[in-house]
Amino acid sequence: YHGESKYLEALSYYQQAYGAAKKYNVLPAEAGILINLGALYLDIKDYAKSLEVHEKAIILNEKVGNKLNVGSCYMNIALIY
Repeated sequence: YHGESKYLEALSYYQQAYGAAKKYNVLPAEAGILINLGALYLDIKDYAKSLEVHEKAIILNEKVGNKLNVGSCYMNIALIY
């Protein structure tokens, strides 16, 4: 849905996925979902929300040791600016 510009539907699914990952304490999934959610906010030009979400994603990805995703977060933040 994200790629097809159905942003509200995509947002709903991301929120559901994030809630499930958080409920079951699956940090790698939380971190990955946040990157995608941040990208969605970037696409709809909600830059403040995108920055907020990417900053959370950086923290979680650092906790789980996913350096590639940390880099992706910084790339998306660069696109915001």
